[in-house]
Amino acid sequence: KPLADPQLAEGMLKLVAVRAAGELERQQAEEAIRISSDRYRSYIETTGQLGWTTNTNGEVVEDLHSWREYTGQTYEEIEGRGWSRALHPDDLQHVLRIWEKAVTEKTDYEVEYRIRRHDGLYRHFLVRGTPVLRQDGSIREWVGTCIDITERKAAVEKIRKLNEDLRQQARELQLAYNDMENFSSAASHDLRSPVITIEGFSDMLLEDHAEQLDDTGKDLARRIRDNARKMIQLIADLFAFSRVSTSEIRKSEINMEVLARKLVEELKSTAGAGNIQFKVRELPSAYGDLTMINQVLLNLLANAIKFSRSKDAPLIEVGGYSEKDENVYFVQDNGIGFDMQLSDKLFGLFKRLHSDQEAEGTGIGLVIVKNIIGKHGGRVWAEGKSGEGARFFFTLPGRVTGTNQ
Repeated sequence: KPLADPQLAEGMLKLVAVRAAGELERQQAEEAIRISSDRYRSYIETTGQLGWTTNTNGEVVEDLHSWREYTGQTYEEIEGRGWSRALHPDDLQHVLRIWEKAVTEKTDYEVEYRIRRHDGLYRHFLVRGTPVLRQDGSIREWVGTCIDITERKAAVEKIRKLNEDLRQQARELQLAYNDMENFSSAASHDLRSPVITIEGFSDMLLEDHAEQLDDTGKDLARRIRDNARKMIQLIADLFAFSRVSTSEIRKSEINMEVLARKLVEELKSTAGAGNIQFKVRELPSAYGDLTMINQVLLNLLANAIKFSRSKDAPLIEVGGYSEKDENVYFVQDNGIGFDMQLSDKLFGLFKRLHSDQEAEGTGIGLVIVKNIIGKHGGRVWAEGKSGEGARFFFTLPGRVTGTNQ
């Protein structure tokens, strides 16, 4: 019926418009909720996670499709707290304690537990829950996800087992190392003792009973003494080689120039080194075990002295330079040198290029050098020419490549 009062008609029209606008807003809000719900469901399905929603008491009030599909439960079976029957019995009380704490504190929670799959197999899940709060701060509902971490836990357990095996192997190696150290020390002493006795008796024969020996007897006594001394040195070198092979590397920065100059000063007073001229160039610092690298330089310098002291103007030079990620060092002499065609024998155990008449020694010194540098990740090589001297090279890291061992 037409309204006679224009103002009343206008008011009614505004009321209708407001109601229409409200209905539109409600529909838009519902559509937004539906879109958000669909987006959440699609995200859950895409990631392969189990999504869930419960009321404030942890009860299922809406269908949880992904949960039902995974566990094989029906909606009637998961309704309320029926979902908990899919949990492993040993995990349930722990889950409830975590849940009650989160409800009290109104905070997110995270817990691991096992869920029974539809085929009866239990798998490990990481479960996260978040409270959805009302404006007054009360909890309206809980939403969350369950992420299958079975393979991850298996990998972690495998790594843990490997680490434990490695620790056990390390303990066994340490015991074996200790046994080897004790054995080497005892063997060195037991082997040296009778040989030292032989050397001593030979000296006594030559010094105290020389008049009772003819030339042949004296020659035999000298041979016995000299070979006994060689045996003593060989035992000492073998013990040093064994010790280097089993020693632990303790890395630090090494001032190679200071180390080289110190060793040169010490060696100048040794037999046969008095007429040798030494030259130490500027050397780059390195990273390594100070005791071991000291042994390397000592062996190479002693080697150079041994093979150059017969020259008229013997000269030994220590030098080095940086190259890419490593430093190269060398010890050079102008001694008797060697044939490069035989260089592959230089660093071999018990292999010598020169006779005892040319130079004494056991040939183990260079083997120790190679072993030490190898343990540091470096390289060793030599260049030389018969009658014109030799140059022995080794490399060490030019920077720290890992934590000290």
